[in-house]
Amino acid sequence: SEYFELFLYGQVVLYEGGRPYQYTHIDNTPTAGEYTTHQDDLARRRIILDDGSTTQNLALSITPQRLFYPYPNGFGVGSQGANFFRGGDTITNLTGVLHYSFNEWRIQPTESSYTFTPVNTRPTTPPNPGGNVRVSSFNVLNYFTTIDTTSSNSSGSCGPSGTLDCRGADSNVELTRQTDKLVQALNTIDADVFGLIEIENNINALTSLVNSLNTVAGAGVYDYVNVGSYVGTDAIMVALIYKPGTVTPIGAPLIDNDPVYSRPPVAQLFEVTDPGNPDYGERFIVVVNHFKSKGCGGASGADADQGDGQGCYNATRTNQATRLNDWLNNTVIPTYGDPDVLIIGDLNAYKGEDPITTLRNAGYTDLTEAFAGNNAYSYVFSGQLGYLDHALGNASMTAQVTGVADWHINADEVPVFDYNDDVRDTGEASFEEEPDGNPLYEANPFRTSDHDPVLIGLDLNSTVPVVISTVDINGVPLNGTTLNTVVDQLRITFNIAVFDDGTGADPDSVSNPGNYILLAEGSTPGFQTVDCAGGVNAGDVQITQTSTVYNASTNTTTLSFSPALTNGVYRLHICGTTSIVSASNPTIALNGGEDGIINFTIDVSAGQQTTPGSQVSQPELLGITELPSTGETPAWRDDVLQVMMLAGGLILLGGAVWVIKQRYHA
Repeated sequence: SEYFELFLYGQVVLYEGGRPYQYTHIDNTPTAGEYTTHQDDLARRRIILDDGSTTQNLALSITPQRLFYPYPNGFGVGSQGANFFRGGDTITNLTGVLHYSFNEWRIQPTESSYTFTPVNTRPTTPPNPGGNVRVSSFNVLNYFTTIDTTSSNSSGSCGPSGTLDCRGADSNVELTRQTDKLVQALNTIDADVFGLIEIENNINALTSLVNSLNTVAGAGVYDYVNVGSYVGTDAIMVALIYKPGTVTPIGAPLIDNDPVYSRPPVAQLFEVTDPGNPDYGERFIVVVNHFKSKGCGGASGADADQGDGQGCYNATRTNQATRLNDWLNNTVIPTYGDPDVLIIGDLNAYKGEDPITTLRNAGYTDLTEAFAGNNAYSYVFSGQLGYLDHALGNASMTAQVTGVADWHINADEVPVFDYNDDVRDTGEASFEEEPDGNPLYEANPFRTSDHDPVLIGLDLNSTVPVVISTVDINGVPLNGTTLNTVVDQLRITFNIAVFDDGTGADPDSVSNPGNYILLAEGSTPGFQTVDCAGGVNAGDVQITQTSTVYNASTNTTTLSFSPALTNGVYRLHICGTTSIVSASNPTIALNGGEDGIINFTIDVSAGQQTTPGSQVSQPELLGITELPSTGETPAWRDDVLQVMMLAGGLILLGGAVWVIKQRYHA
C-alpha cells in the first residue's frame, strides 16, 4: 500500500483486506472523533515489511550499489512480480520475525520464499473517456528547466523573485530523463487541452516543454496559452496547453490575483475549430487550479491541523474554493459569455473535504465521483488512496461530459522508477541519488509524477434538440390511446438532460409544476387551449398534479394525481412555448419552442379492472407536436403493430393487426 520509503528505509507498508482509502475520501462530514477511529482501524490492519537494517539509503552503502530488497535478486525494471511490484499487488508465504519499533508492527523476513503476485498490472494505454474533445489535468511534479543546484528547500534562483528554490532536476541529464518521461505520458494521453500543475513559474519552462512534446507529437501539434512571464508569487504555477488543430483560445486568459492565492487559477475560453469535429463551433471554459498544500509549515489558528483528517490550511483552501466560485460567476462567465465551466487541477483536498463540499454546494458536480465512482483515486499518501486531482463541472458543463477516468501510471509506482539518476549532483538530497547497480530508469510514462493524470471526455454538441421520447403509464406508452383504467401517474421521458434547479422554483425548471398543464374536456367538445404561453382557456378544465418529480439519471418527470384520473377526454401540455430547456444550453427549448401535446381518453367500463396501468386499446394518432431538427423534412410511413393483450393472466395472441401512421425524419 505504501512504498515511498522503500529506498530510504527499506520498508513497504502492507494492509490486510486491501488498500484503504483516506478518511476524508469516504466521509464528507469529517470529525476529529471519527478520524481517530479510522486511524485506529488502520493500525490494526497494518504491518510493515522491513529490511531489518537501521541504515538509511542502504543500497548506496554497499558494494556494488544495489537495491536488492525486497527482491533477493534485485529490484528494478523488468517483469512485474518477478522484478518489481505495484501498489495493490499482494504478497504471500511471508515468514519472519515480528517486532514493534518506531510505533509500528514490523516483520523482517527470515526466508526468501515469499511471493509478490501482480494484481494491479500496469495500464499501458490510458482509459478512454469518450466524447469529441478530451481534456486532461496533470500534476507534473515540479517540472523545472532551471537546474536545482542548492541543497535548500526554500531558497534558490527560481520564481518571480529569483530567490525561491528550484525544485526539479539536479542536472541536465536528469532534466532530459524527466522530459522524456513526461513527453511520453502527454503524447499518449493525446488530450486536446491539458491543465498542467507544478510547472516552473517561468514561461520558458512551458515553451520548452511544448517544444519537446512537438518533437514527438509532430510540428505544431501543441501550443500554450500565453499567461505572461510569471503567474503569482510561488516557484510553481499552473498552465494550459492545447491542440490548435482542434481548439482555439478565444480572448485572453483570465488570472485571479486575489491574495488568497499564491498560485492563482488560470481560466481560458476555448472554441472547437476543427471543421471535422462533431463539436465544431462549440465553446467551453477550462479553469486550472492548484490550491494550498496540506503541509503544516507556518499554519496557525483555523489553518492549524484540526485533527479531522483534512490536514493543515483547510480553512485557506476552503476560502480559495469560495473565491473561485465567486470569480467564475462574477468575472469569468460574464467576460467570456459562455456558461460551460470545467474546473480541473490539484485542489489538495479529498472529495469529502470542505473545499470540495463548498464547490458542490455552489452547483458543481464532482465528475470523478459521478463517472468513476467511489473507488476512484489519483494519489497515495501514508498508504491510503484518494484523489486530490479533480474535475468538476457546473450544470451546463456536466450535461456535456461523457466520462472521467484516472490513468494509474504514477500513484501505484515505486518512486525509484522516476527520472533521478545515480549521480549525486551539487545540492541534491541523498535520497534522490539512486544506486548504480540496478536498472531503474525507462523513458516511459510510469512514475512521471506522484499524481495520476485525469482524463475528461466532452461532447459539446449542445444544439441537439430537446424532444419527448415517450409518455407512459407504468411503462405502457401513452400515444393517443383510450385507457380502460384510472390513472394516478404520468411519466414523461426526454431525449437528453433538461434543466432542473432541484427545487422546482425556477420558471424554466423541468420540476416546476407549472410546466405541465393537464386539461379535461369541458362542456364544448374539443380543447380550446392553444399552448402554455397563451394560458388555459376558460372552456377547458385544468387538473393540477399533486407532485412533480424529475429523475436526472433517466431524464424523466413523473406527474402524480390524487384522486386518480377517471372517465374523460384529456390533453397534456408539456410546456416548450414558455419553459423546459436543455441542461447544456438554456437557449434550446423543448420542441424548438413548441409544446409537446398528448391526447388520451379514459373509459373505465363497468366490471373492468380499475387499477392504474392495466389494459390499453384502440391505438390512435400520436399527439406529440414534435418538431424536426432544422433542415429536416417530416415524412410519413405505415407501420404495422402486432398487439399481445394480457387478460386474466392469459396471453391472448389475437390476430389484431393495425396499420398506423408514424412520422419520422427522412
